[in-house]
Amino acid sequence: MKSFKPEVIADSSGKWCGNSLRFETREEAEGNVFDLSMRWMLVRETRVVESEDPPTHRWIDGALVDIKSGDSRGYRGFLTVERLLSAAQAVVNDAEQTGCEGEIVQVNYAILADLRAIVKDISHDVCRQIDEPATP
Repeated sequence: MKSFKPEVIADSSGKWCGNSLRFETREEAEGNVFDLSMRWMLVRETRVVESEDPPTHRWIDGALVDIKSGDSRGYRGFLTVERLLSAAQAVVNDAEQTGCEGEIVQVNYAILADLRAIVKDISHDVCRQIDEPATP
């Protein structure tokens, strides 16, 4: 069965890299790789290539869903928090680069600390769910 895999170039080597995610449609793979490119700062190029591997995931409403288990628990929340974390970090980085000090920087440091704690909790929960066998 044909599937589609997302790939990126994320350094100066020009080498295309991917992972084990395989999607049923080109559109799903494109959605996933676009989302990845918005979260990773070093992505230079993206593409989707055909694969002979069976599909492993779906990309539904911006969330990664495992085909085998149907499980999307944690992914959508993790992606949302990860985006917020990236946005808060960008504000702090911009403020530091421009020499801007003040309340906005302090607020964003507090937001970053809270978001990092949430990401840690969600990451632990997602990893635990992956490690535990599914219960009917």
